[in-house]
Amino acid sequence: MIEVMKQALEALELTADRMQKQRDAITSLRQAIGQAEKKQAREPKKWVEVECPLCGEMAVAHTHPVLTTPQPQREWVGLTDEERNHARHTVTYSQLAMTAGEWAEAVQIETEKRLKEKNT
Repeated sequence: MIEVMKQALEALELTADRMQKQRDAITSLRQAIGQAEKKQAREPKKWVEVECPLCGEMAVAHTHPVLTTPQPQREWVGLTDEERNHARHTVTYSQLAMTAGEWAEAVQIETEKRLKEKNT
């Protein structure tokens, strides 16, 4: 019996070790992706080929630089307590018509709509 318990413990330890390695790998990948995305955003834009308006073929002779100016980052504007309460009260909850989860989703949609209005 003790041998079986030792084998089970060893199997659990191996699984836990693998899970921790997977979590570490996920964290490392997320960080690497974030760094790569930041680097890509800082790189100058490249030249692109364009279609010739006369013959319809892609031609190197007709390339133009893609000039994009980074847009200034706007500061995110959240909702005030009053606006959040108003969003909650806008969605009517009826025990007969919807579940609590459906009501929560409707409130979330209303809140997202209000945030989008304030930030676009």
